[in-house]
Amino acid sequence: MESWRKGWAIWAVLGVSGCVAATARGPAPTQGVSAEAIAAVEEEAAPPPVQATPQAEHLIQAEVGHSAVADQAVLAHLPAGDAQWQALCGRGHDDVVSERLCKSRGVRSLAELQAALGIGFVSKIGNGDFGNPAFAFLSHSTSLTGRSVSPINPRVFVFTDPSTRGPIAGPPKPTEDFVALGFARGEPLVELVARDRTTNELRFFLVRFELGCEREQGGCSSWDLFGPSVEGGWVGLSVYDDADLENTVFDCNVCHQPNGPSTRKLLRMSQQRFPWTHFFRDKDQGKELVDEYFLAHDKREAYGGVPGQLVSWSEPARLEGLVEHEGFIEQPGELPTKALVQRIVAGKPLAGEPTYAAFFAAAQAGRGVTMPFPDARFVEKERYKLASATYRKTLAGTLDVEAFPSIAELHSDEARWRTGRRPAPDADGKGIVVQMCARCHNGSLDPSLSRARFDATALDTMDEAELALAIERMKLPSGSPLKMPPERFGELTEEEIAKAEAALLVQ
Repeated sequence: MESWRKGWAIWAVLGVSGCVAATARGPAPTQGVSAEAIAAVEEEAAPPPVQATPQAEHLIQAEVGHSAVADQAVLAHLPAGDAQWQALCGRGHDDVVSERLCKSRGVRSLAELQAALGIGFVSKIGNGDFGNPAFAFLSHSTSLTGRSVSPINPRVFVFTDPSTRGPIAGPPKPTEDFVALGFARGEPLVELVARDRTTNELRFFLVRFELGCEREQGGCSSWDLFGPSVEGGWVGLSVYDDADLENTVFDCNVCHQPNGPSTRKLLRMSQQRFPWTHFFRDKDQGKELVDEYFLAHDKREAYGGVPGQLVSWSEPARLEGLVEHEGFIEQPGELPTKALVQRIVAGKPLAGEPTYAAFFAAAQAGRGVTMPFPDARFVEKERYKLASATYRKTLAGTLDVEAFPSIAELHSDEARWRTGRRPAPDADGKGIVVQMCARCHNGSLDPSLSRARFDATALDTMDEAELALAIERMKLPSGSPLKMPPERFGELTEEEIAKAEAALLVQ
């Protein structure tokens, strides 16, 4: 951490006050790359096959048989397979995702899914060039799959290349039939977004793919979920739109329509502007994130459908360009990265940066979106090092795949409560309820949804039955689909549950 801060301080003194719009971003332009160089990249030899050794070193005690079914009981009440395809494709949606996937129901890998959507990789060189889509890697996320995201298990965005990179200089130029895909290993889920041609509104989708280990073994190991094989060998596929998901823990609108059902849906980018401290880049702290990624991964290993040789070509400026050209220059809660870097230079606590502090206070009070961690480094160091070494050993075949542990939840204790995974250490009972429940239970919800009956921002208006139900849900055992808060978003200790219960009982 200290060496990173020193490096950042030197860079910030030299360049943080310069003209952002003129800053060079990304790898050198590919237009000048020779045909011979491109061929050399394309023909690079594949890595040797991985063979697990019988007597593998056990770095971490692993839990074998971890289920690959993401919140299975939550999705169980929704149609799946043929029934869901008929439901989705019978709605007459006029967007590129519905149109193309309803013609490509036989998709069996992430690469096939990307190809079906028109954002498949055809070359091992170029970001948005040489027929490839644009892409960006993110090392820290507060999204649906945020608990699994880290520099060694990043969230990748693959999307239609926008007309220009961000920041945009003139009026937005939306891309007809744009599509964007978000994916992180660890769960059999892919997120998609496109724009309806008729209504001009965004439509969000969740793809739930089924792995062979679910059918054949009744569950999948952590390596099945976090290793390269999770991106292929799919034996089933179900696609849900945001209307299907609106009363579940997968509800897209919690983040993408935070002001309620009558408001515009948003493309979210919590770190939209330079210097993008949580994104992979080929320079500054982004290069350090790339280097950390490759401490675990082979440089020829594809991730998120992106060829391994291209990981370091990640360009957040292209993602910024997409978001801004689609009409979302202003974000509801954008991490003030530039100001945070300036505080690093000045040796001031990052949490005290005024814009960040205001956004964080609003989120804690149930009035704003969850904020990312203000520092670029948010992992618990020793566990992170162990996870990185374990991944490398398993990939190389010197650690048995069944010994590989989950590499989710690598956040430090502070990062966990600052990003809403835990309540703040000084929170009282009412604060615990607001901090952990208000993001999904508030006054902006569609009143027809069952979860709208509980408003964590107006506890004094709740009747006794709703308060009793909230207490009951918090006390459910781990793994219950009705447990509150949902385990993918947060957790409470027994002591914290007791505090929350006491606060609810006095309302």
